Amino acid sequence: NHKAYVAKRDNIITRFQGRAALLRIGLLWRLARNSYADDSEVCKGPSGFAMQDNHHVLGGWDYVDDDLSLHQEDVICGVYRVKLAGLSGTAYWSWWPTAWTRLQSGMTLDYWSARNKQFFVNHCQAILEGTKQPKTAQEWRRTLS
Repeated sequence: NHKAYVAKRDNIITRFQGRAALLRIGLLWRLARNSYADDSEVCKGPSGFAMQDNHHVLGGWDYVDDDLSLHQEDVICGVYRVKLAGLSGTAYWSWWPTAWTRLQSGMTLDYWSARNKQFFVNHCQAILEGTKQPKTAQEWRRTLS
């Protein structure tokens, strides 16, 4: 259900991790923009959650910033875990390709190009028309190749 996905995505983005998603650029940035259109939030600096979530030491200096966990990225991409009937396995379906799938496909959505924008616009339109459903990683790799 696409509406359930959007509600989960918006909950993560509008409550705690909107800034972290906007920092990601590419697909995660664009999905965050659907829920959290204020790019100026990025300029405000790390949230109060940054110290506990993303702490780096470089050259003797401590650096912190907001970040997304793999689980949060998966929620933003609309990943569903589905138990396979009669089998011991699990399948993963998603409304949008995950970072790992994007890397494997050869089409990077980690920056925003005209091609990526066209893909995003077309996919959004198809979802709204009801002609697109979540895909497995294998189906995403074929789509993005």
